[in-house]
Amino acid sequence: MRKNLALAAAMLLAGIGGTLGVSTTASAAPLTTVSCTIGQEHQTYSPGLTLTPAIQQSTTTSQYGPCVGLGDSTGGSAKIDSSKPTQKPISCLSLLQTASGQYTIKWANGKTSTWQWNLMVNQASSGFTRVQSGKITSGLFAGSTATRISTGTGNDLNQILGCATGGAPVTSATYASTLLISPLPL
Repeated sequence: MRKNLALAAAMLLAGIGGTLGVSTTASAAPLTTVSCTIGQEHQTYSPGLTLTPAIQQSTTTSQYGPCVGLGDSTGGSAKIDSSKPTQKPISCLSLLQTASGQYTIKWANGKTSTWQWNLMVNQASSGFTRVQSGKITSGLFAGSTATRISTGTGNDLNQILGCATGGAPVTSATYASTLLISPLPL
């Protein structure tokens, strides 16, 4: 009976410790990821994407926060701002194709990360997912992999496909987005 009571008390204390956030193990593994799970990616194109490929002035503005992991190494949020002409002529169908490029991630702590990425697009009837992934080549988290996952809705997909069939040009797109950095250099 005493053994069962001692076992029950130990289980109860372990449960309370976990509920209160007290570690019940000897040591916890170090955080190896920065996760910015709430974000938005907004892109504009000028003069506007049509079915005919053309050089575009492409502007990307992304905001992320909170960014958590590895203490307060990011300052709590991040942004990506980029405005430049496309390297080659693109059309509205280019939004659903692979691509590559470079962005500078600006962290709230004033530091930056230079990110070389490759884009893959997964399409479904309910929308599409844009997955950009690649190495951080310099700055904060150099050597780690950054991955940005952006989700386009069915309406976004319809706008792109409408453009591809002679509809209105695509001049902007906004996606829900997350940014992950992993593994972090320890």
